[in-house]
Amino acid sequence: MVKGRGASVSGAGIMRGFAFAGLVLLTGASQLWALNLVTPESPPLAVFLLACGPVFLAMAVISIYSRTEMSHQLSRLTKAAERAASGDHSAIESVSGVREVRELGSAISNMSSYLRKNMAQAFELAYVDRTTELPNREFFRKELTRAISKTIRKGSTGALLFVDLDGFKHVNDTYGHDVGDMVLHQVSRRLTNILRAEDLIGLKPGVELAQSITDEEGDESQVSRQMLARLGGDEFTVLLTETREATDAAIVSRRIIDVISQPFDIHGTQLSVGASIGIATFPHDGSDYQTILKSADMAMYKAKGSGKNTYRFYSETLNEEAARRGALEAGLREAVRSDNELVLHYQPKIDLEQGKPTAVEALLRWNHPMDGMRSPDSFLDVAESCGLMPTLGTWVVEEACRQIVKLETCGFPLPVSVNISIGQFEQADFADVVQSILAKTGAKPEMLNLELAEKVLMHNPDVVFHHITILKELGVTFSIDDFGVGSSNLKELCRLPLDQFKIDCSVIHLLDGDEAKQGATIFRTIMAVADSFGYETVAVGVETERQLRIIEKHGCKWAQGYYFAHPMPEEHLHDWLVTTLQGIEAKEPDVDVVDPPSGSQVA
Repeated sequence: MVKGRGASVSGAGIMRGFAFAGLVLLTGASQLWALNLVTPESPPLAVFLLACGPVFLAMAVISIYSRTEMSHQLSRLTKAAERAASGDHSAIESVSGVREVRELGSAISNMSSYLRKNMAQAFELAYVDRTTELPNREFFRKELTRAISKTIRKGSTGALLFVDLDGFKHVNDTYGHDVGDMVLHQVSRRLTNILRAEDLIGLKPGVELAQSITDEEGDESQVSRQMLARLGGDEFTVLLTETREATDAAIVSRRIIDVISQPFDIHGTQLSVGASIGIATFPHDGSDYQTILKSADMAMYKAKGSGKNTYRFYSETLNEEAARRGALEAGLREAVRSDNELVLHYQPKIDLEQGKPTAVEALLRWNHPMDGMRSPDSFLDVAESCGLMPTLGTWVVEEACRQIVKLETCGFPLPVSVNISIGQFEQADFADVVQSILAKTGAKPEMLNLELAEKVLMHNPDVVFHHITILKELGVTFSIDDFGVGSSNLKELCRLPLDQFKIDCSVIHLLDGDEAKQGATIFRTIMAVADSFGYETVAVGVETERQLRIIEKHGCKWAQGYYFAHPMPEEHLHDWLVTTLQGIEAKEPDVDVVDPPSGSQVA
């Protein structure tokens, strides 16, 4: 039927062509007579050639154009068919041309859409758990295999969390499997919510899911940082493909335990289950799918044997480390709630030209009930990982502002500097929080200096610029902390309205010993960059007379370090200022006790 129809259509096209040619022939002949190009005495052959020549030329042009256009459309259809054969079932664009070509294009497009839909259904059946709508065991197996290969290539570390619900069998036996399925579905939703949504491997429709599964090259971009899957029954897995420390998996495990421990509301009935979690790290605990899964499963049984509703590592060493880290986190949370465990120590910044302190830096300390005074290096990473940094940072800024007021009341109008973390600075309301603290404490904005590490400045320049712009309008000043050890984008630094470079102590320490020449070169380079941007400079970590002479020689105007004073608590700071400034006053009786520093001198 199709073949006969195609023949009839082609015959009709030929007849239309002859009719058109005859019409053009008659029109050409009449034009020739009108133009007197032929006469009744002209030979018939000459009349025919003059009349038909333009017709034949026009028909040749039309034929060539039609053939070229048809060839182009057929080429597009051929490529679309080849893509479909290779598994790419994306719809083709509209095809123009004769009806047969258009119908063929429409047929190929419909076929591709149909295959795409069937592929989506096939892969969802193969790789999606229907009860929870999570990736299933087979999906998880492929992703874990790829993740292990990636960590081995990169020399990094990943972790697998094997989650088994405690008390789920009782739910099934008492309320039935339908209620059990509802609990499983709610568990999947809770776990999805506490994992980072932007990093979570979720369900992908159709061919996207197929491509992520059948990627022969193991494209690293396809492996997300986290993946949640259901293996079957009441068993779930969480894949962390990149971890900074092995014990980071413990943080995720505690969140999972906390969220699953909350009661589930099923048609008005409150049901409770728990979670025992086994953790295996790769490639340390295994370098293939079966070994890692077995290690995590064994660790899960350790957790059940320890009383359930807890987590355990496959490695006993990691269990001990996780226990220490957990105790540290619990103690830090208690310290935040306490009124006397967190304190600020202050280290003066010295104006090298005047030889006297013109600012102080506030440094956080934790007065641990058992371990005594702890430096921030021992607990800030834990605070960052468990989400306490914004709370700690706000407390430090407020306490520093209170100190600004106290110093001014005692006759020492010294600016106070505070370090700001990434997590704190990336809060959308950071500038508003600082403004409210300034209003609450009565501190002058120009006496508050916020120090930002290079990584903070470069992490999200637009957010940084927003906060800095708002606070600079109030008078707050800003410094780059630890300059010289990061990888700053000079273009971004030029855009940001900063006030000071703080040259990192590691650069200052190079000024002594065998690397003194190299250190001096680095120091001069940093000073040149600072001068080109119009920033003042503070040398951090000055400990020797030699270091002091070199930084003065190259034009550095401010310094801080053990050479001048160690960080000290508030009660000692007042006595130190009195003693130091009295000594300076005795040498230079005409000099005021403390000159109110200008904006460019704020440290």
